[in-house]
Amino acid sequence: MKKLLPPLTNSMLEELTDCLCSGGTVLFPTETVYGIAAHPQKLDGIKRIIELKSRDPNKPMQLLLANVEQLEKLSGLIVPPLAKAIAQRFWPGALTMVLHYENGGTEGLRVPDSEIAQQLCAAAGGALRTTSANISGEAPALNVAAAIASIPEADYAILGEIAAIGVASTVCEITPSGELKILRPGPITEKELYECYK
Repeated sequence: MKKLLPPLTNSMLEELTDCLCSGGTVLFPTETVYGIAAHPQKLDGIKRIIELKSRDPNKPMQLLLANVEQLEKLSGLIVPPLAKAIAQRFWPGALTMVLHYENGGTEGLRVPDSEIAQQLCAAAGGALRTTSANISGEAPALNVAAAIASIPEADYAILGEIAAIGVASTVCEITPSGELKILRPGPITEKELYECYK
């Protein structure tokens, strides 16, 4: 494992991009918990995360976006007005929004409120397939030491500060008809989300 100390320089970002585009994995900080990332188009990297975490391969893995604008670039995704309002209000931030595709299936999406995470997403083309950096079923890693201890086989680790929030993001689903469902409580409350109906 290679460790990089922020701020991330252009050469560091190029190195991380090469790693991700080669099917590698990267431990990185967000404002919620430490994460592990793979390039969304590299199935070997995604499979590697599943192996390293002992994760259920049928369990969906969220797509982390560099910015809100990336939402419009996802082909076939149904983005109702409520979803756009929630994205504008709470992104970047501790909210994962599950949206539906026109041909079936769903996607969990989030824009992190972390410069390092945003830089990493941008370097990979705008999005990363990510999940928390811990063995499935164990407590999320809140700092790089805990992330490395859980998943020492990752290719890179970006050293960062302790997560500011320290709990996983709120997860909500927006149906194609624009209905809101809370799938996992978190830092952003149900009441705050429902205010976007206005």
